[in-house]
Amino acid sequence: MLVTLEEAKEYLKVEYEDEDTLLLTLLSTAESLCSDILRRDLPDGDDTVRTAILYAVGVLFENRGTPEVADLVPTLKCILSGRRQEVF
Repeated sequence: MLVTLEEAKEYLKVEYEDEDTLLLTLLSTAESLCSDILRRDLPDGDDTVRTAILYAVGVLFENRGTPEVADLVPTLKCILSGRRQEVF
């Protein structure tokens, strides 16, 4: 994973362990979303990609149990647009 559980918890200001399993699942989902948008494997050491993953985890975590994530993919596409592999 490009973003560790500890980094995600710090980003989300989560100080307890009750949500660790959920956060690991959300991290995996966020990385898959970003990889799909980039149309390639996630590059190591890319701060923009890490930011996109953290953003996605934040949206998914804050809106768990609700369908309020409609803007997530368009926003991730904007964040990652410069790194997205072109398709011809």
